[in-house]
Amino acid sequence: MAQTPKFASHNTRFRRLWMFPRNVRKIEPWKVAQGLSFLEPLKGLIWTGNQSLQNEFRGKLVSIGIVRDYGPYDPHSGGPRTYEAQLRCLGLIYKTPGGGIEFTIAGDDICETGAPLKILQRQLLNLQYPSPYSFGTQVKINPEIKVKPFLFILNLLKRPEISYLTAEEMAVPVIYGHSHSCEDYCVEKILQLRSGTRLKDLLLNPAEDLFTPRTADNTVESRIVDVLTIANTCKNYLESCLLIVPVEQVRGAYAFNPEIEPAYQAALKDENNYFANPENEEGFQRAYGAWNRNKDTRRVVAEGRSTPVLKESFIKAGFYEYCGTHAVTEVSEPLVTYILERIGGPKEEVLSVVEKLIPQSLDIFETKYLELSVGGVLCAAEFEQATNNLFNSGLGLKSQWTGSKRKSRTEKGAFTDIVVYSPLKDACGIVDTKAVVRYNLPSADYAKMISNYIPNYRAVAGQRFNLAFCSYVAGGFAESFPSEAVKIFNATKIPCSGLKAIELLKMSKDKHLPQANWQTLCKNGLIR
Repeated sequence: MAQTPKFASHNTRFRRLWMFPRNVRKIEPWKVAQGLSFLEPLKGLIWTGNQSLQNEFRGKLVSIGIVRDYGPYDPHSGGPRTYEAQLRCLGLIYKTPGGGIEFTIAGDDICETGAPLKILQRQLLNLQYPSPYSFGTQVKINPEIKVKPFLFILNLLKRPEISYLTAEEMAVPVIYGHSHSCEDYCVEKILQLRSGTRLKDLLLNPAEDLFTPRTADNTVESRIVDVLTIANTCKNYLESCLLIVPVEQVRGAYAFNPEIEPAYQAALKDENNYFANPENEEGFQRAYGAWNRNKDTRRVVAEGRSTPVLKESFIKAGFYEYCGTHAVTEVSEPLVTYILERIGGPKEEVLSVVEKLIPQSLDIFETKYLELSVGGVLCAAEFEQATNNLFNSGLGLKSQWTGSKRKSRTEKGAFTDIVVYSPLKDACGIVDTKAVVRYNLPSADYAKMISNYIPNYRAVAGQRFNLAFCSYVAGGFAESFPSEAVKIFNATKIPCSGLKAIELLKMSKDKHLPQANWQTLCKNGLIR
């Protein structure tokens, strides 16, 4: 039986739509870590109303190339404040009663541990209205709207009759997701949208359903454009933190990411538990930002506290930017050169900061790699190369990227994507990467492995090497994969395994000896 939806009443002082900061529409976790490193030197300083500090800080970011300079900007620019509002909305910082900026536990943990993805996933799953952000003078979401918007979207995706959503379909909960009792109502509207009904024609009362104080006099068409922009921002937040993944069969559609099931279930248990007192920003934000603790019991001491040197924070920012797109396991010349070119010297100072941050590097790269692992054909080559890099520098095994290698027209056959070499003997393994969510080893790929990859491996590995295993690395695997992998073993007597991208990252972080990693790869079935 469908739930009776509980909608907020119409009030001309408040908006009836969801809202999210959209100064940076994709909140890649490494960029959030970078942003926090920018703000770290400002802890305890008066930020509110201090336009000169905000402009000076932005100017320094522009001068080292981390923030783009779009030419002269308003001396009263709200850019820095909008960026700060986004971090507040995510529960990573808060403003003190005196107008200063402080970090929540979540914000500090991102800066100190460099593991932003897990924290941001939790923050999004627990983001709620009402909140200090929704009460803000530039937002003013109706206080009767009581919902966790990102959890609401995932709940819809878990419905069998929905299973995926486009950005346009997400506009329905942006308009009507006033409480979790509205989920059934939104399902009905989304199915009507899929049947061909226009979004405009779904609205019962456009003047009230789309109401915001700022757009009250705009046309319905203009207000729908605004709603679609909000829905797209919602989609980008979810996608950036890998809570949703692209659906190959439906263009522009996204599905629930099965890899976040444990985090989702934990959030679902707390669906009806809301952080109290959103009018008290410090208390609310410290509770929301406690993320993996019961509460934030830290004592904030504003005076006499040492803050990171501004130069060090910029070095950290450059490190986050580089590691956000590169798999790094040790201090390297390309990494140091990249930071020196953007931040400046001396080199010894850069090395001193970077050496302390290296243990965080794979945590920062994690989001990018996992995004590549489900990115489909467009990300295939980049996923191959990143995977090869992890086998090499992460697992300590010599490996060779062969994905771009092609035979001449007169030769038959093909090569797998990666060749991995044993650290102790003349043996190798071949790896094929699949940038998909649920790889099932279809018959065509079975035939390639049997007829091409295995027979041809010596053409790239060398004649003296014996084949010890074949493996597939993917974003995830279907339930049928192990039984299909056994068929390859039965036909060739070569162990065939499947390795999730997230498991390869874990192996890289564990720092086991190369021989131990090799033995793990020489198995049948899924490697866990």
